[in-house]
Amino acid sequence: MNNILIFNLNVVFVFLFSTFTNAEQLNNYVLTLNIEKENSDFVYIIDDIAKSKKLLLELPCKERMEGNPSAKSLLKVHEDVSISLIMNTLGIMKKAGCRQPDIFYFDANKTYLVKINFDRSTPYK
Repeated sequence: MNNILIFNLNVVFVFLFSTFTNAEQLNNYVLTLNIEKENSDFVYIIDDIAKSKKLLLELPCKERMEGNPSAKSLLKVHEDVSISLIMNTLGIMKKAGCRQPDIFYFDANKTYLVKINFDRSTPYK
């Protein structure tokens, strides 16, 4: 009888611990999207996993960010990425339900990151 009770308590403890750990990981979730240069093309990498250009279908923003106010987004871009590609990627992220990301630029050797801040647009005259 004691063995069954101890086994049940262990199962309950493991279940509660794993549930707490998963909830804590989701609460601290940071979506990291990298745009890296590979040969002469750019590759999207979501949370360290290379993805295709069908980026909108593969972003896990809605599942991981809905109802989670502390979740964040990061966009890290290679030095050769154009501003238009950054703006298009921001639009895709917004449609996918991601939060406005912090944007960082990195050099080809990945030795440093520089934060990029976009201000409001101004009409071209």
